[in-house]
Amino acid sequence: MNDKAREDQSAADARVALFQQWFCDTIPHNKALGLKVVAVARGLASMRLEWRKEFVGNPETGVLAGGPVTAMLDGCCGMSVATMLKDPMPFATLDGDAAAVGPGQGTRGQSMTSVLERLAEARKSGEVGRLAEAIPYARWMRIAPENGTGELLTRMRYHEALVGNTFLPALHGGTLGAMLELTAIFHLLWGTETAAVPKIVNITVDYLRSARPVDVIARATVTKQGRRLVNVYVEAWQDDRSKPVATANAHFLMKSSDGPPSL
Repeated sequence: MNDKAREDQSAADARVALFQQWFCDTIPHNKALGLKVVAVARGLASMRLEWRKEFVGNPETGVLAGGPVTAMLDGCCGMSVATMLKDPMPFATLDGDAAAVGPGQGTRGQSMTSVLERLAEARKSGEVGRLAEAIPYARWMRIAPENGTGELLTRMRYHEALVGNTFLPALHGGTLGAMLELTAIFHLLWGTETAAVPKIVNITVDYLRSARPVDVIARATVTKQGRRLVNVYVEAWQDDRSKPVATANAHFLMKSSDGPPSL
């Protein structure tokens, strides 16, 4: 390696180290996820997310939940924007659109039978919160459904690892996206005859206002249901239900007992 090549590599390493500190090490949620900056250039950024058992969203396959991937995408988009700024300045994500183009591969975890057994137990007892026990990522995020008021809601209990902006402070957009997705999944598990954890096809999230470091509550509504494909609208708020912090529209594939999901 000649001197010019060494200088270029040194500059590249310095950029990676700077953005690792800026976008990963000092952002509580990204740090909790263990995100690592791989490369940074003008208008370009890449990150790596390691598979961990607590990130699993489908216990049958060990596939990652959408939340960690959404948070990584949010970070990558933010980094690419930051590379175009002349001077550092705060900015926020307004909306996000993610499509499931392939599974985040993992290793097989607990059996689907166990998940369905927990669902049956929850229905029998009326304790919908037990559904969260079957999904590792929901437990890690402290997201669980509840129906104490007679209405099926989902609550994400505040903890420090949810923070994305330490200056405001405000919750990470990826945590809100994760909660909206899980709210829809819990709603479908509880209210339909699905034979498996619903598989997300795509989700569009609109961030309406900053989410403060307190609990977030969400409610899902099925807006259209076919034999295999279901469209769900989800709304999340904090203290005031009339002032949602984020909304989402998502499509899921449902697996019935008479066959596999298909488009």
